[in-house]
Amino acid sequence: MSRTLPPITLLEPLSLAGREFLQVMEERDAVPERLRFFHLGEAEEHQVAELAGSAELVPPFSGETPLPPGGVVLIAAPPSPARRQTLADALAADESLAVLDMAGTGLAGGPVLAGPPEAKLWPPRAAVASPGAAIVHALAAPLLDLGLEGVWAAVEVPASARGREGVETMAQQAAARLQGLPPAEDGGPAAAFDLAPAAEGRSAAEIAALLPDVPVAATETLAGVFHGWTVHVGLRFGRSVPAEAILGRWEASGAITADGPSLRLTSVVESDTVHVGPLALSADGRQAAVTACADGLRIGGAVTALEILPALV
Repeated sequence: MSRTLPPITLLEPLSLAGREFLQVMEERDAVPERLRFFHLGEAEEHQVAELAGSAELVPPFSGETPLPPGGVVLIAAPPSPARRQTLADALAADESLAVLDMAGTGLAGGPVLAGPPEAKLWPPRAAVASPGAAIVHALAAPLLDLGLEGVWAAVEVPASARGREGVETMAQQAAARLQGLPPAEDGGPAAAFDLAPAAEGRSAAEIAALLPDVPVAATETLAGVFHGWTVHVGLRFGRSVPAEAILGRWEASGAITADGPSLRLTSVVESDTVHVGPLALSADGRQAAVTACADGLRIGGAVTALEILPALV
């Protein structure tokens, strides 16, 4: 049976996140009352694409057409510099306008969420947690009452986090490396088959916001892979905790798939859960380590956004 959603204005529907959101809506038979599209690129021209099963003209967002109340404005990619202020002004003009930021633009305000909040939000604004933060939250939140005292995380960010351009650039780099050419030395993002520290990232601050009572240390690195987020997570408990208790809480949450030794990054594509490898415990049972992988276009992306959306209207 189909599920009716409120009207949605999707900004940047041609982005990786925008297309994934439309795909997840179709998979879940979720149908908005009305669906409007705008792009946030520099160009003044309309974009032509097949969206939601039909050919669509996607106009640039100019601010001349008011954003309609009663629905949700979904930001699926960062706006170009020329569009950012226009969008910021439009959102500031009506604080009752529901806004969900999937792209970490900072334009929506409101809390960072990795799932539906306990109550309706006012103002009806929120940001979807980044995939790295959403993965860590999925692992840590079910363990809080087991005496969780600390979390550390090393987040590997794939090229897809930088959008279609990031994926295309990495494809070019991969082709060059396979021909024996040296990696680029321009100080930019990590090249294919390489790894580089991220200059700045969202994971640390967002994990801390999602787990306010637990000390958190987190780093981000840019990984030379196309899709899929990998997070190496450490957990510290105030008392000895058996592995069965941790695995049981994860299974009961419904958000975790325990792959164990069969964990592969390629296996998480289009999966709506976080996949974890073997769980390792210290001899005293107070520290645990695990590697987790997820499709970041869904976890901390389209699936998470669809879960949050009802709390905004």
